[in-house]
Amino acid sequence: MLTDAIKVVIVTYDSADLIEECLNALLLASKKYSCEITVVDNGSTDQTVGKLHNLYPAVHVIASSNLGYGHGNNLGIQEALGTGKAYRAFLILNPDVMLPVGSIDSLADALFSSQEIGGVSPHIVEQAGHEGDRIKSLFGLPMNEKPMPGRDVVVTDRLYGCCMLLRPDVFRKVGLIDEQYFLYWEELDFGLQLMASGFKLLLCYDVPVYHRYGSQERQHRIYYMWRNQFRFARRNYAPVVRLFFFSRRALASFNELVSFIQIKRLDLVGAAKAGLVAGLRGETGKSPNPYATPSKPDRANREQGRRCQSL
Repeated sequence: MLTDAIKVVIVTYDSADLIEECLNALLLASKKYSCEITVVDNGSTDQTVGKLHNLYPAVHVIASSNLGYGHGNNLGIQEALGTGKAYRAFLILNPDVMLPVGSIDSLADALFSSQEIGGVSPHIVEQAGHEGDRIKSLFGLPMNEKPMPGRDVVVTDRLYGCCMLLRPDVFRKVGLIDEQYFLYWEELDFGLQLMASGFKLLLCYDVPVYHRYGSQERQHRIYYMWRNQFRFARRNYAPVVRLFFFSRRALASFNELVSFIQIKRLDLVGAAKAGLVAGLRGETGKSPNPYATPSKPDRANREQGRRCQSL
């Protein structure tokens, strides 16, 4: 029997400085649905797990080694599906996201507006109270199809990995998130898999959500972003479309390299080169490359990073 419960899955990694604010906001984000929260901790070395046990005893915690963003989410999703409970939806949420009051209800209204909707994301903004920019499709085209009169909601070709509300049916039809990316590009891949299975994706501009982005100039982010674009293209595009995809990526990559040189970050140039070589070689999963390991300041920030808007 269908319940009014939404399963929330949050993957943490050294998130002690953020998880409290995230969960406090989450508890006020819905009046229509009860949120059952599972936190999958990817081997934190700070006080994340202790804080969860002390302050949020009702939150279910799964301890895991750090096998990546997709793996952590899949652990929570698989466990929930295995209970046999008929959840209304699954909310994938990052610990650095603060959901406004009532935001889950607005997202759920969009998700349940049609059986063909497989997933929805809010409008992610960098600063609380700011409007933020409207994004284009993965191929640079405007997204103008608005399926919900009276709401600023558009059909999109991507979901934000930091916050996406999904029908449980998508996991039964499409499967879980591809774990071979380890970090970055996997939510874009997942969105295209949903679309290939006949689901539509929605982006709700009328639900602005604040995401505390970390610095984009991080070696491990650059490494995985440059490496994983090759797996993404191979999995989702035919050769001709793949060529067009990489032509667009080449321009973006060149501009990124110029920006690294301008700020005198030759380490980021090295990370990009290493990621490029690894991608061409077909490397997947967690990389042993030194550029793929977060530095101590990155771990202190412990942000997942801007996933979609960097494309």
